[in-house]
Amino acid sequence: MVRDNQQHREEQPAESRTRLTRRSAVRAAGASIGALTMGATVETAAAAGPTPRLHTDGKWIRNPDGDAVKLRGLAGADPGFYVQYHPKSAAEVLKWATDESRGWYPNIVRLPCTQDSVEAFGGPRGFVTDVLRPAVDLLGQRGVYALVDYHLVRPYTEEATDNADTSYDAYPDELLRNFWGTVAPAFASDEHVLFELFNEPTTPAYWGDDETAWLTWRDTAQPWVDLVQGHAPETPVIIGSPRWTSVPNMAPQYPFDGDNLVYSGHIYPDNGQPSDFDATYGAPAEDVPIVITEFGWDPDSGGLDQGTNSGWGQPFRDWVASYENMGWLAWCFDDSWAPTMFSSPGSGANEPWTLKDGPEQHGGFIKQWLAETMS
Repeated sequence: MVRDNQQHREEQPAESRTRLTRRSAVRAAGASIGALTMGATVETAAAAGPTPRLHTDGKWIRNPDGDAVKLRGLAGADPGFYVQYHPKSAAEVLKWATDESRGWYPNIVRLPCTQDSVEAFGGPRGFVTDVLRPAVDLLGQRGVYALVDYHLVRPYTEEATDNADTSYDAYPDELLRNFWGTVAPAFASDEHVLFELFNEPTTPAYWGDDETAWLTWRDTAQPWVDLVQGHAPETPVIIGSPRWTSVPNMAPQYPFDGDNLVYSGHIYPDNGQPSDFDATYGAPAEDVPIVITEFGWDPDSGGLDQGTNSGWGQPFRDWVASYENMGWLAWCFDDSWAPTMFSSPGSGANEPWTLKDGPEQHGGFIKQWLAETMS
């Protein structure tokens, strides 16, 4: 049976709440720039220029001229979160995140779309009209790719949904079909858009059996990929994996059917040291396109995001750079969705924002990394 689900609210964003469980389980299985506050500036779009339709070619992501494109960027909080709860608007945050005059140079920004927000705006159609279309258009105007991420963190089968400790008000098939059945056709003609199918499928996990975990996921999710590509055949689709998107190593052996498919990984300090990531996250990049669509750290978290620039961030940067085709998007350009790149007087929805740019804080580190790799 399907049970009621209490959705997250402002005081406890979904990513902050779920990551403790996810990264604890993964680990158990073995698996400076000056501070800024919001003020008047002359805004200039970062990486301004064309954002032509991308496609895959073997392990590469390429533009129409055949040039390899390495996606480098960041994620904000759910744009609907700002509309509902935050004194900043989604447009204000996205403009800041892509503002060259402030020193930000992403070529892609991830737009997490939570079930909470989709429902708050009356379903996918209202969410597209009121929230997602304005955000996608703004990024396009600023010459930046938009990654539309259906930001579910939950079981991906009916059986696992029924057996979960958390109650859910819908099965994943219903949610995926309703969301992508509206979102995919709405943005099919937007050349600067990519889709991320399902942020973090959790269970069934099949700990210790990557092949069964992946094949169970592939068999479940292939119809969703087919649905998306039926509506938007040219839009690249990024595909996660079970165990909170931590099993991309099976993608080369058992790929999904479809064109322009990219595979993702999510990595945080509690997953281990970057030197340990080759077998799971690096090896598949030798055969298929891989983008790390979430990573981040915070020395002050006291939890599973805990890490430093020198102890984890720089080794991670060096590891990613060792794979020419591996893209990356840092989490999170916000003051409340942890690990945060900004601090504020309270735990979210407060002013002013100040960049976390201390010698071991990742806000300034990510900003500098983007600036040093801009093209």
